[in-house]
Amino acid sequence: MGILVGLALGAGAASAQFYADLDAEQRRQLGEAYYLAGLQYQQVGAAKARSFIDLAYLIYPALEPAAIAEEELPSLEELLARGPLQFLSNDTAAAVEELIRSRFLRIAGAFLTEDAIGVVRGIAGSIMLTPQNTEVTQRDAHGQLLELFDRVNLGGVRLTDIYDLNSVTVTPVEPQPAQLGASYRLRIQAAADLRQYVGFWSDRQTFVMSRGAGNEWLVTAIGSSLPPAAWSPRLPDASLTRRGVDQGAIKRLLKGAFANTVAAFVDKNADGVVRHMSDQVTLTREDRSVVERDAVRAKAQQHFDNTPYVPLRPSDVAVVESVERASREEEIFVLTATFSDAARAALPAWTAYQQFFFAREGSLWKVFAIS
Repeated sequence: MGILVGLALGAGAASAQFYADLDAEQRRQLGEAYYLAGLQYQQVGAAKARSFIDLAYLIYPALEPAAIAEEELPSLEELLARGPLQFLSNDTAAAVEELIRSRFLRIAGAFLTEDAIGVVRGIAGSIMLTPQNTEVTQRDAHGQLLELFDRVNLGGVRLTDIYDLNSVTVTPVEPQPAQLGASYRLRIQAAADLRQYVGFWSDRQTFVMSRGAGNEWLVTAIGSSLPPAAWSPRLPDASLTRRGVDQGAIKRLLKGAFANTVAAFVDKNADGVVRHMSDQVTLTREDRSVVERDAVRAKAQQHFDNTPYVPLRPSDVAVVESVERASREEEIFVLTATFSDAARAALPAWTAYQQFFFAREGSLWKVFAIS
């Protein structure tokens, strides 16, 4: 694998009452950031999701989820990574270093949702892999990310599985490289060996981040040394950096949601089984009867309580055949899956269904109908 942008994601609950000295606007921004963080943790099945959402309402009791304009806010990773009192803009050296870290973490958020466009928005028009001095363009990186996302399901992967998030350091490049301008080195320790997927992977990784023309901090190099003095990164590819709906990213995300549901079934986790379900799900093969999410959870728990555990892999239960957009007018996708003979024998009532219809509910994708 030629290029995969290095990633890290870290956010933790701050100490009690850290927000007491913030004014109303600051509390609103921070509360919304924690609420969005909770939604994103829900998306990847993290246990801390509930605590983040609860904390959001403690910080800002007047919080209105429907009124949050996500596209106008800094990324929630960015706000949380900077710390509760540092997310407001300032020009101190410490704030710049936190901004570098936050930019890096924003790339991680895009990677977790398999958003290739979001990832390449965090790199320059081309980057240099050192010390071999191999240039990789945004378009090359985008294509290789899509290839990776097609081959590897990231639904159950946590960043703490592959990186030691406590090891991140950010230091200025001295002297400042003329061809890059203001630049910093971000270093991070790997917690897993991913050399079979990522060509540049090593135990200790270094990313050079430089301030671009739009005053954004972008990855310009990956490796232990600086790029050659005669090299400078290309301008960003406008066709890639223009934000739009990434249909491929949505499809991969839905595959991951389904895989997480199957994995939860294998692990006898009733809450996980219904995590990606709406409160009510229409069964189109049963004269459009409606089943409650809580009823499905109870039924799953009853099955788990009365069935011996059998060690299985998710692929032993079901395989995703396709994910397609189901409506031109509405953002609805249908995932088609095939269940194994063993799964059909164990759960004939549920495995008769093969199509799962997803729609967005807030920041999450959930099944609202099955057929």
